[in-house]
Amino acid sequence: MTAPAILVGNRTGGQGKTLISQMIHYGYSLAGQPISALSADSAEVGAESKLGRFLGKGNVDELGTGANMSEVLENNHEAVRYWDRLGKHLRDGSCVVDLGANILPLVFQWARARKAGRLLKDRRVVLVIPVTAQAQSIADAVEMLKLAAGNEDALPIAERFVVLNDYHGSFARLKEDRTFLKLVTPSVHEPKTTVVHLGKANVEIWGNIEAKNISFERLSGMEIEDYEKVFDLDMFAASGSEAAFDEWNESTLKAFRGAGLIPPGAEPSAETHGVSQVEKKGAKAA
Repeated sequence: MTAPAILVGNRTGGQGKTLISQMIHYGYSLAGQPISALSADSAEVGAESKLGRFLGKGNVDELGTGANMSEVLENNHEAVRYWDRLGKHLRDGSCVVDLGANILPLVFQWARARKAGRLLKDRRVVLVIPVTAQAQSIADAVEMLKLAAGNEDALPIAERFVVLNDYHGSFARLKEDRTFLKLVTPSVHEPKTTVVHLGKANVEIWGNIEAKNISFERLSGMEIEDYEKVFDLDMFAASGSEAAFDEWNESTLKAFRGAGLIPPGAEPSAETHGVSQVEKKGAKAA
């Protein structure tokens, strides 16, 4: 069965779209169902995006973020035509698309202009909306769900997921917030939306992981001595960082699998949290 085309986006920036896209890509790989990765998060076609830096040059199809002004002035159809390339990926499926801030509304505009629903009605497109515990992010996420529902004929969405990302703080304080409740408990008149929790990675060297653009797949295979070398740590800091990443990685994969966002599959090699390095190496050899 062909994997779906998975759109990851919200109107707000800084919500963890690239992190979630990478985890989805990694989760499908672990399940033995590798999918392609695309990014619409860099100003020019082919320019390296954040997702591209994590997954490696040539491993991400860089879509850019839309036609530039000179192209639109020369031909006003270019703004719509630009996204036809994305449409082909939506038809083919088996991909995850990291959409930059404000790109998701453009995708729905393209779909409506192209009457794309006629070509995508038998395809499986999944929408993933990352959100943090910020008022603007939550309001934008609600609007994106409404936008998806209002454009169902133009861009049929098979499944919707809202990923509650704890990066900017816990959502517990918002349990009485009306907009937040509207997001996590949509009315019966709206399509079903699955809510997924993404805990904050309490990893001491998280900033270094991002600065060095080290993928989750590579991290999951690293041992204490690798952490020492790559991040210039002493053995105790390396041990703590490795254990903390393994724990976060395991819990995130479990949450994503439980929600149906990624398929069940093999465990990552470093998901042996709490065992010795000799045991880890023995498991790898086996």
